[in-house]
Order: sequence, then C-alpha cells, then structure tokens
Amino acid sequence: MENKEPATEELIETFFKERLDFKEVPEEMKNIMNFDSLLKRAELKMKKKKQELEPEPVITKVIDEEEGSGSEFYTDDEECDSIESEPDEEHRKFKAFLQDKAKEQDDFALDFEEVLDILDDALPEIPGKPQIQ
Repeated sequence: MENKEPATEELIETFFKERLDFKEVPEEMKNIMNFDSLLKRAELKMKKKKQELEPEPVITKVIDEEEGSGSEFYTDDEECDSIESEPDEEHRKFKAFLQDKAKEQDDFALDFEEVLDILDDALPEIPGKPQIQ
C-alpha cells in the first residue's frame, strides 16, 4: 500500500482551519484571483499612472518682451542649434577632464605578483589546518 500524503493546498487549508481557527471559504469565492489577473491589473495601473505623469508638450515659442534682447525660449519639440553648437567654457573643461580620466584608466596596469609579494611581507602567515588527535 502506498502512503499518499494530502496535497500541499489541502495541508495549508487544514492548518488555517484547525490551528488558526479560520472559517471555511465558500467554493464560489475560491480562486477568484490568479497571478495573471493581478499582473494585468498592475500593468494597467502603471500605464495609467505613467500617462498621468507625462507632461503636456509646450507648442509655443516665447520671445522676451524687449524685442532687441535676443533671448528666446524654445519648447521641448523645437531645436536650437545655435545654443548646442557653442558649448561654454565649463562644458569644454569638463569634456577635457573626462578625456584625461579615460586616458589614465587606459594606461593603468596593476602587477598582481608585486602586490602579492608586498602583502606576503606585511601580513602575518596564515596558520595551517588544525590537526585532531
């Protein structure tokens, strides 16, 4: 004779009923939600929230009230080539700094043997495996 154990689902249900004094769940209320339905609901909520958080694009070009000042504001959809084509001094310095750092990293080499030799001299010896008598 084979000793059949009850299914995990039944064991869990029995535990909740007997040990934790839960009431019997009606059949029509069992399995009303599954993982796929919860996942789909969460995806819909995230899409809705994302749409609510996205700003509306600005479609007008604003020019300063003083006509001769030459200061203009552009929308997200427009491009201003004159601003992008003339990087300021800080931008150029930052770009040069990044290039220097990249070059330093390319030239960097570590001699592992030398590091291990220094560590062997500086650190105490690791004791051997203890012997059981």
